[in-house]
Amino acid sequence: MSLHLYLLRHAQSADKQTGQTDKERMLTTLGLAEASEVGKYLKEKSLVPELIITSSALRAKTTSEVVAEILGYTSESIVIKDELYEANVSTFFQILAELDHPVNSVLIVGHNPVISFFADHLCNQQNSFFPSEILALKSEAASWKEVQKENTEVTGRFHPSI
Repeated sequence: MSLHLYLLRHAQSADKQTGQTDKERMLTTLGLAEASEVGKYLKEKSLVPELIITSSALRAKTTSEVVAEILGYTSESIVIKDELYEANVSTFFQILAELDHPVNSVLIVGHNPVISFFADHLCNQQNSFFPSEILALKSEAASWKEVQKENTEVTGRFHPSI
């Protein structure tokens, strides 16, 4: 059975305000609308992941929550991984390796530039994610631990044009 991986860069966020940490940056009104469009796209295309994993940064968590609500998830069912906030490519592979086998589809919400670097590694092509851009990948690997560019292909890409 194929494994489906969806990589989503968080939606448009506000600039860091005085006294605010980078992790506390919120989504803009446009960012909320973009996240909603991503959720609608996934639902329309029947690309509903079994699991949503997000960075602990507020902008990524909020993006995940908006998408999750449209897909019929509760915000409590989203897995928050602090290590996605300042991740590297290895972090993404470690998170995938930790997944249980019954999970065949997962959405990971993260940050640039690392989410782009991870996609580059899996696709063997250069990727640069805009805020709210999602890349759909399919792997014929036997398990999440075995996902690599040799057994993975791009099946779709979406960016809301609002």
